[in-house]
Amino acid sequence: YGKYQLLERIGVGGMAEVFKAKIFGAEGFERMIAIKRILPHLVEDEDFVKMFVDEAKIAVRLNHPNIVAIDDLGKIEGTLFIAMEYVRGRDLRAIYDYEIARGGRTPIGIACHVVMKMCEALHHAHFATGPRGEPLQVIHRDVSPQNVMLSFDGEVKVADFGLAKARGRMVQTQAGVVKGKLAYMSPEQLRGEDIDHRVDVFGLGIVLFELLTAQRLFLGPSDMDTLRRVYEATVPPMAELNPEVHPELEAIVRRALAKNRDDRYATALDLHDDLQTFAYAHACYAGASSLRQYLRDA
Repeated sequence: YGKYQLLERIGVGGMAEVFKAKIFGAEGFERMIAIKRILPHLVEDEDFVKMFVDEAKIAVRLNHPNIVAIDDLGKIEGTLFIAMEYVRGRDLRAIYDYEIARGGRTPIGIACHVVMKMCEALHHAHFATGPRGEPLQVIHRDVSPQNVMLSFDGEVKVADFGLAKARGRMVQTQAGVVKGKLAYMSPEQLRGEDIDHRVDVFGLGIVLFELLTAQRLFLGPSDMDTLRRVYEATVPPMAELNPEVHPELEAIVRRALAKNRDDRYATALDLHDDLQTFAYAHACYAGASSLRQYLRDA
C-alpha cells in the first residue's frame, strides 16, 4: 500500500474494513495509523465512493482532540482508502458489552465523562467553519457506541463521519432516506424530516441512557419493533433499572431524549455543561486518569 504497510484487519462493517497499519518516512521514521478501505464489492458503486470521499473531506476539516484525525485520502489499484489516526484502545460498544457480561453497569462518573467528551467533539463539528469562515454545518447522524473509541491513555475519540450531513458534500441525502443505525436514530430522522444538530443530541442521550442502565433503549426483537420504539421515544424510569441514577441525572438524560427536538438541549455543549455541573455537585466527576484506570481493569 505504497508508504503504508497493512498489519492486521481490526474491523469490518457493511461498507468498509479497517486495518492497523504503519506509515514509513525518511531516516527510518515509522508511525502506527489506521487504514479504512472500501470493500471490494462496493468499488464500482459510484454513490458509495462519493460518500466515502465525503467522509474524508468532512473529517479532515474537523480538528479536535476528541475526533479521530484524518491524515490522507488515497487510491491503490482502484480502491480508495482513508489513512487516519490509530487509537490504541477499545470502542464504547466493547465496554458496554463487558459490563453486560459481568452483570454490571458503567460507573456513573465514567459514563458522564465519556459522553461529555463526545459532546465536546460533536459541538465542534456542529459549529465548525471552513477556510473562509463559512459554517460547515456538520451533523454526524450516527452517534452510537461503535463510533466512539476509548484509548488506553484515557482519551475519548468520536469516529466515522461517513453518514454525516454537511453543507457542500458531494452526495446529498434525498428527502425521506433513512441513515444511521435504527436503534440510535431520532424520531425526526424516521419521519424523513429536515434535520439539524439536535439529532446528535438525541443520539448522545441514547448512549448515556444505555451506559447508565446497561439496557438497550429502543432496540426491539425486529426492525419494525425498533422503528416503533424510536418513533414513540418512550424512556422508561431509569431509577428502576439503576437505583444509583440520581433524579437530577435522569432529568438531564430525559431532556436530551425529548421526542420534540425543541424540548431538547439546544446544543451538545449545553448537555455537556449540565452533566459537568451534576458530576461536580454529586462528587462523581471522573477525568482521563479515571477512564484510563477503568480501561486497564476492564
